[in-house]
Amino acid sequence: MKLRPLADLVEIDRRSVQPDKIEVGTPYLGLDSIASGGKILRADTVGPGDLSSQKFLFDERHVLFGKLRPNLAKVARPGFSGICSTDILPLKPLAEIDRDYLAHFLLTREAVAWATSRTSGANLPRLSPSVLGTMQVPLPPLPEQRRIASILDQATSIASAAELRQSHLRRLVEAQFHRCIASAALVKHRLGEIAEVVGGSTPKSGVASYWDGDIPWITPADLSRRSEVVVNSTSRTISDEGLKSIGGRLLPVRSVLLSSRAPIGLVGLVGVPMATNQGFKSLVVNQALVDETFLYWWLKLNRVLLESRGVGATFKELSKSIVESIPVELPLLGIQKKFAREAESIEKLRLQAVSVSARANELLRSLKSRTFRGEL
Repeated sequence: MKLRPLADLVEIDRRSVQPDKIEVGTPYLGLDSIASGGKILRADTVGPGDLSSQKFLFDERHVLFGKLRPNLAKVARPGFSGICSTDILPLKPLAEIDRDYLAHFLLTREAVAWATSRTSGANLPRLSPSVLGTMQVPLPPLPEQRRIASILDQATSIASAAELRQSHLRRLVEAQFHRCIASAALVKHRLGEIAEVVGGSTPKSGVASYWDGDIPWITPADLSRRSEVVVNSTSRTISDEGLKSIGGRLLPVRSVLLSSRAPIGLVGLVGVPMATNQGFKSLVVNQALVDETFLYWWLKLNRVLLESRGVGATFKELSKSIVESIPVELPLLGIQKKFAREAESIEKLRLQAVSVSARANELLRSLKSRTFRGEL
């Protein structure tokens, strides 16, 4: 497949409009309006005096390319006319290239990596329009471009549908929780009254015998990367010797993990006995008063409250006493358990959707890679 420089295939359309010439109600896209991967999250409308600098014009013929931090892959196909930040370059395809094909190419790993490696500026890395124009684009005949774009659009729709299902199922659990809270009589407690608060710690990294043992050892970074509620594995393990060296203890199954350092408020349920680093104040619950799954969702949906309790000059942290003092209102245990059963059933469906989504996205990446190597 022949390659052509992007500058031969598009007009980098930098028609600008001054703020005093922008009509009230005009749709406006900033970089934060576009998700990684190209979805337009929202189009704000311009109000009187909202904008103080010039913007670029675009319409439904353009592909919008985010030149600031191109590693974020903010490449969009608007279906309307408007204005955008000057950190977004409107690319108008010329006769030889299909708009949809171009957008898919610019979102490939290879194109994103190419653009990222050629930015300038340490704090705010940008790709200059002249450098962007040198990007080499594989160019099959137009009918083939349209066929490829159609296939990739279908694959993208499948992946997006799976991701949307995940989101809907998560919101369904949240709705069930709020319905449960709204319809039940609540009893006020402090977290320290319904659970033992257990801190974590870290063995010395330089002592080889402290590590690579049989005990799963979790950090907030591990928890932030997980999509499931119940944690059954961790990226590191420690030995019995390592755990004893810090006076640590194993958290029993169904304990509630709670990150107490930045990022405060990550939560999970212990699926196998494990230990935590110093970034946690975990909760071993009194099962006569509280269901662990219910408490997990209470903490998850009250993260703003948790974050507001953090103290510290350099970075915020929840101490053991602060966690123990956090107020929580609970319905009767039977109501908690009913919600927990519903939540766990929905969670199984959500994890199935996560798996489908992962496979769909991997298929999409594979299709894109094969496509632009001329193998589709």
